[in-house]
Amino acid sequence: MLPTALAPCPCTLAVPSDIEFGGWLAPPTAGLTLPAQSVHLWRAAASAPAGQLEKLGAILSPDEMARAAAFYRAPDRDRFVLCRGILRTLLGRYLRRPPESVVFDYGAHGKPALAGAPDLHFNISHTMGLCLFAFSREQAVGVDVEAIHDRGDMESTARQCFHPHEWEFIASLPEAQRCAAFYACWTCKEAYLKARGVGLAAEPDTFEVIPAAPLAGDATVHVPGQAEQPWWLHVLDVGPAFAAAVAAPVHPQVIRQFGWRP
Repeated sequence: MLPTALAPCPCTLAVPSDIEFGGWLAPPTAGLTLPAQSVHLWRAAASAPAGQLEKLGAILSPDEMARAAAFYRAPDRDRFVLCRGILRTLLGRYLRRPPESVVFDYGAHGKPALAGAPDLHFNISHTMGLCLFAFSREQAVGVDVEAIHDRGDMESTARQCFHPHEWEFIASLPEAQRCAAFYACWTCKEAYLKARGVGLAAEPDTFEVIPAAPLAGDATVHVPGQAEQPWWLHVLDVGPAFAAAVAAPVHPQVIRQFGWRP
């Protein structure tokens, strides 16, 4: 996650009108089915009435409630409860079992995974105002969402965290597009690292995201000294004032986007 910034950025991300990304749909009322070679994406507001938070908190495990209690700020605590409760609810629907029965394992770098369901993968990201969830069959998946801000430190952050070629690309764009390009690059990089299960434990300046088109669409990953990696990265339109991306080892055949409703 990027450091906190100060003011809203006037830039917006340009997202292609890919037919597979047909907008954020109302959630299915019946059981959820996640076929092989598909990715489901869910977005949700990162705030909820106290009654809804209480219901979601009731399905969390004791260790999750302990993690929630450790947050110093109430908004951070509530957002954790909300996101974990939604995650458990959706996993319960995919698995056809009560959400409180879902058990997580954790990787070496803290990435959660389902215990006893190795073919169902998921990832979650949240920022001030928005939560984003991804689910897939048979392959890892990663997502990242960031609130877009006007970054006075954009160049210094990019030079510190990005591959040199990425900042060269951003700096070559018209000034009005640089903020959006910065966030498109950052979310693609973090989604890729999260899909790999390493997060920012890996140095983000040691690989390069190469967009198929400026600010939008698919991208590839290049690690200096290695052959081009066939990872699928895609910039997402999650709404004004936010930037987001999804990553997976192989381009899924089907992508569905849903909006969470309590």
